[in-house]
Amino acid sequence: MADYLIITSSGGGGHKIAADAIQQKKAQMYPTNRFDQLDVMRSGCSYGSRIGKNCTDSWDNAQQRGDVKKQLQLVRMQPVAEALFCLGTFFTVLRRLLQGEKLPKKVICTQPLHLLAITEAVRVANLIRFKEKRKITKVDLYLTDLPTSKAEHFFGALRRLHFISKRNFKMVRVHAPEPICLDGQTSQQFWKSQAHLQPHQIKIEAMPVSAQYKNPASLPMPGSAFVSDIKLFSNDEKAEMEKLNMPDGRCSISENDKVGLLMLGSVPERFAILGYVDGIAAAARESALEESGPNHYFFIACGSKEQNGGADGLNNDSLYKAVCKQIRDAKLPRRVKIVPFIGQPVAPIFGRSDLSITRSGGMTSAEILALKSRKGDNKRVLIHAPLKKVLEGTQEEKRKQLMACIPLWENGNADYLVQSPKVAAEVVNPKLAQAEFKVFFK
Repeated sequence: MADYLIITSSGGGGHKIAADAIQQKKAQMYPTNRFDQLDVMRSGCSYGSRIGKNCTDSWDNAQQRGDVKKQLQLVRMQPVAEALFCLGTFFTVLRRLLQGEKLPKKVICTQPLHLLAITEAVRVANLIRFKEKRKITKVDLYLTDLPTSKAEHFFGALRRLHFISKRNFKMVRVHAPEPICLDGQTSQQFWKSQAHLQPHQIKIEAMPVSAQYKNPASLPMPGSAFVSDIKLFSNDEKAEMEKLNMPDGRCSISENDKVGLLMLGSVPERFAILGYVDGIAAAARESALEESGPNHYFFIACGSKEQNGGADGLNNDSLYKAVCKQIRDAKLPRRVKIVPFIGQPVAPIFGRSDLSITRSGGMTSAEILALKSRKGDNKRVLIHAPLKKVLEGTQEEKRKQLMACIPLWENGNADYLVQSPKVAAEVVNPKLAQAEFKVFFK
């Protein structure tokens, strides 16, 4: 019997990360409570894991190729998916709710799909267990994207639920940070116009990130001494790192060393990663760094073990191998260390970084906000835009062109981070980031 049913999705990395963070927090608060996670893409909600896996694989493959048009097509299919999987989700959730002696205390969602089926299953479970004192009064929906008008996959789902069943809609409570409102809107007007939500249906709080991001002392700050141990999963990785003169993957970073991080999501876009590495290497060579002085480290996240070949070895065409070859061919100055890695916890490097380049995915954006809330964290934040052509015009015109090509579900997050005084992010592509790299290597 579970005290908490957490409904999440493996479609994109952020929903699952949020679910794990919520479970971690609740488990610390209530150690004796039990938790059950339900993945709508790996369960009876999508009539078995095969269909859900095909959907998530289509998304991941499009992201790896930088195929935003394909991703947009998949997002537009969200209402169709909700209709198609409605019965499967209803019966799967209902079965999970009724499998214990008591109903769960809470039902938590970290993804926006199937809200009608989920809320209806909760209502029916309450009716079946009408003799129980414990009833489920709310479905707590945690936004895994920042609250802007562009978070359409969440707000569209809420509007559809409001249109179909106002009774079910009233059961939903949304957890999200304070929105950045434009055109003189108040926060209350924003929530009402975007999703028909009333004040009692909203709980303003930081997005659910893992505990280490919430505790300022748990992650190294920019300008602190730090030892990074890159775990090497296969002999192929060890051989590649030996060629880079880092056989054990250990980097001992001093207070004066500079640290950069390139991390473009759980499924990184190959073309963009290779473009940024080229730019980093070019800026390093042009910098004419002296023989003695602080080192400059740049860590490159190359995706998961599975995407690069698995624990048994690396694929010949893996992104990791391609990055390693670029580094070897770059003939870098002695004090420049470009360090590729796969399948590593990135939080310590993220915390220590002086410069970070990331996508504006929902949970990555939440982690940036958490890090930048630390006193003295002066890291420079760059947001990647998947635009390959050379830009023309003023700096503001270039920024608008870049923002326009960031997918809608990430566009709002990027806008939020650019406007946030704490973050003051800049939107770049590999060409525009060149100026930032030159500053980094000074």
